[in-house]
Amino acid sequence: MRYSITFLGIFIFSLIIQDLSAQESLQSYKELTIGAGIGLVNITDSRMSAISYSSVQPTYHLGYKSQSEKTVQEFQFDFTLNQKRSSSRLLDLNFTKPSFSYSLEKKVQGIWLGGVFNSTTLLTSPLTRTGHFNNNPISYTIANSIGPKISLRKAFMTESGKSRYELNTTLEAALLGYVIRPGFGHPYPDQYLESGTFSPTKAGMAGPLLKSGKMLSIGKFQSFKVVIGLSYHLSDNFKLGARLNLDYHSVSSNQPASMMATDLLVTASYIY
Repeated sequence: MRYSITFLGIFIFSLIIQDLSAQESLQSYKELTIGAGIGLVNITDSRMSAISYSSVQPTYHLGYKSQSEKTVQEFQFDFTLNQKRSSSRLLDLNFTKPSFSYSLEKKVQGIWLGGVFNSTTLLTSPLTRTGHFNNNPISYTIANSIGPKISLRKAFMTESGKSRYELNTTLEAALLGYVIRPGFGHPYPDQYLESGTFSPTKAGMAGPLLKSGKMLSIGKFQSFKVVIGLSYHLSDNFKLGARLNLDYHSVSSNQPASMMATDLLVTASYIY
């Protein structure tokens, strides 16, 4: 199911991008966007269990965009938090998923091409019916990646000649990632477990944690994101919209893990 939704998003993106003749020439502006909605997250982490865990929870978005006639810069922050445990499961997961991205694109023949830096953290806390999971109390994956990004912004003209409706579609993927994750479901990186360095109080763990990451290419680390958004301009300065995010991450090295998130959000933007 999660793969069919992802491929559907990519298919829609490929259909839209074929029609560039109606692309509007956008002027310079800046834009602040906030959003909230619900997300379906599916997580598989072999460090804790071979079972996949799915849950629906609130998700939030904050974005800033600065655009000129030829370039556009975007800062985006997304946050998802799940703290509900299913009483029907012996083992369940609480998780927190913050992500930050910065992208720079240039206009090339009606579309926007560029690159993106993305930092996504998945912090999971296993829970049992007793409320404790003493063997592995916490687990995390921190992925910092760079890769290409392609966007299409298409305005729909009304009879008065104004563009009230706007379609925004983006596709980004990771080519190289610096991934930080312990080999097992505990918070201690491998370098911190060395004699003379380890401390049960976690004192001095920040340095070994940051250095414990590995550079992984698309053979062992896959990440891509598809965003499909439709907005309506209430005025020159305000617009409302809805967006669908499809976000996938997978690490296939030592104790593989994957995460697929499908988010549906309502957004409000201030343009100046």
